[in-house]
Amino acid sequence: MRTPFAYSLQVARTALGFAVFGVLAALLGLVAFPVARIRPRDPMDRELWMQRVVHHVARIFMGLIDKLEVVKSVGHGVERLREAGPQIVVANHPTLVDVLALLACMPQADLVVSVERRNNLFLRRLIQSCGYLCNDGGLAIVTECVDRIRAGRSLIVFPEGTRSPKRGLHRLHRGAAHIALRVPCDLLPVVIICDPPAFGKGQKWYDLPGRAVRMTLVVGDPIATESVLEEGVTLPVAARRLTSQLRELFEKGMDIVDAGVA
Repeated sequence: MRTPFAYSLQVARTALGFAVFGVLAALLGLVAFPVARIRPRDPMDRELWMQRVVHHVARIFMGLIDKLEVVKSVGHGVERLREAGPQIVVANHPTLVDVLALLACMPQADLVVSVERRNNLFLRRLIQSCGYLCNDGGLAIVTECVDRIRAGRSLIVFPEGTRSPKRGLHRLHRGAAHIALRVPCDLLPVVIICDPPAFGKGQKWYDLPGRAVRMTLVVGDPIATESVLEEGVTLPVAARRLTSQLRELFEKGMDIVDAGVA
């Protein structure tokens, strides 16, 4: 049983961690972005430079919340994430923090963000300077992502489009599959388990468990696009098959990791 004091201490630690993140995000927008703009390079080089800065800041943040015993991360196969692109990383999305955990593992990563995140006062300038893509529901986002992959860059996609329900998955959108099939490029799946669940959709930041959250990231084997392509198969059918494979892998991986955590 957690005591009121222990809960208050956990809330204070969490508040400190997120306050530091807010300050770092604001500083990146106010300082790093102007520095990037005066660098004598083309726009793509400036985006990649900013993404490397974000990678290092994400590592600092993940290390901080580990020391504060807010979220402790465990990775399996994460060395694959550090490899240079092109690659499409697809992950389930159980918690707000998993985005930063992935960015901390990847020196370069383009990110597909929601309109809500793009309009966030603290994040919008940072998102712009990193060249992150905004998913406004249009078809153009697929073409933009394909162009990034063909340029040799890595991309992170959350096929659910929002944070997952507790111990489960939302319906997976087929955007990641369409991107992979159009390049073509394999999908690199990452199964993420947050135990106990925290920082989920609709969950207050101060709705905390009595102990540090354990976040486990398991990088699976790549899913080859060739596995769904047969003579006469249309792109929409192939995308549906690839998305179905991805969901099956997520569900199986979540069961295995969950059992290991328990």
